[in-house]
Amino acid sequence: MVVTDVLRASTTICSALAHGARSIVPFVETDQAKSHSDSNGEKFLCGGERGGLPIGGFDLGNSPLEYQREMVNGKSIAFTTTNGTKAMNYCRSSKRILIGAFCNFSRVITDLEDVADFDVVCAGTNGEITLEDCAFAGAIAEHFISNSNCETNDQALICKKLWQSARTNLLSNLRASTGGQNLIRLQKDEDIEFSARIDTTDVLPTLQTESWKIEPA
Repeated sequence: MVVTDVLRASTTICSALAHGARSIVPFVETDQAKSHSDSNGEKFLCGGERGGLPIGGFDLGNSPLEYQREMVNGKSIAFTTTNGTKAMNYCRSSKRILIGAFCNFSRVITDLEDVADFDVVCAGTNGEITLEDCAFAGAIAEHFISNSNCETNDQALICKKLWQSARTNLLSNLRASTGGQNLIRLQKDEDIEFSARIDTTDVLPTLQTESWKIEPA
């Protein structure tokens, strides 16, 4: 199972682990995240957003640019977002959950090469599909359709065609999406630019369902 929320939870999680965070614990509700952080001492931070905005009383928001080494190295993070952590919770019965975004695309592909079958779960926005998540799913679909005799479905084929259209100017397409427009209104265009960069890290965030922690593979 691969969960993606390109703008921005998946990208932010990759950034946090790439900069030395020990683990990330995803929560659906803000009070759950805050309570967990408060009860686990100084090595725990609290991060996330609601409606794209930082949450009062939290240490960090949901911008991948916030999660720099001097802030997160050696720390664990209780994390909650409007869409991404809900998608993770939806997949709770899965044996293993990878967190994917454009920034770690090739690392995700490498891990999936030996997997017999898998699903890509797009977090979307408020229950609706989003261009950026479907484009990422389409990039995965294109790779495996082109390189193996795999079975697929129409959702994957639709996402593949979207990716083939969007990739020639990925940044522009991400800016035009609903999520991108929301971030532009919040003056967070730099987060879109960061999220549109492909293969900037080889970190593979893996959500272990028994411990319910996201750690690097």
